[in-house]
Amino acid sequence: MPNSASQILLNVLAAVATMAFASVACAAVFNDGFDPDSNPVPFNGNATFLVPQSCLDLGPGTYFVNYHSEAACTGVELLSLSATYNGDSFTFSGHDTADIFGIILEPGPVALQGIDSDPIYLNCSGPNCGTGEYPDWYAVFSQGADVSLCNSYGEVDCNPENIVSVATTENFSNPEPGSLALIGGALAAGWFGRRRKKAA
Repeated sequence: MPNSASQILLNVLAAVATMAFASVACAAVFNDGFDPDSNPVPFNGNATFLVPQSCLDLGPGTYFVNYHSEAACTGVELLSLSATYNGDSFTFSGHDTADIFGIILEPGPVALQGIDSDPIYLNCSGPNCGTGEYPDWYAVFSQGADVSLCNSYGEVDCNPENIVSVATTENFSNPEPGSLALIGGALAAGWFGRRRKKAA
């Protein structure tokens, strides 16, 4: 590879890395592990949320966020979710701000202590997926108190009659530095992919 081309590539990679880690530095990533206190068929898993610094700067309290008409800040995202129930696996991956409408912040090293959400559509894999009267699966976060697993058909709904199981214990934590590196790498890969697509 010519020196000029090598230098260009190095400059691009440096810029991508700077942008990626700057994005993470302007926000905090939190893990949320959830499981039931007691349930014959447990629903448990882990979710990862991104909370912008502008939200964390609000200080302790309960706030509406994102699309809500009384939002105190925007940009709170669900980045990923993985869970299991009754032999089935449920996942979400992407950038979901549309379904997150509230946060609870508390003093201490782990500021995020609660999420409020509308039903979040989950991908399902396992013997019970896509079968029965209600094949669509959703998760709903409620004020750091619980995470509900619901199923329905034809409408995004999570009423008491279609709640299948509830994880009643949530444990919010800060991720390890390696997780932050992975998020930064994902941001970099996405940015570089968009640049290549535009160039093509």
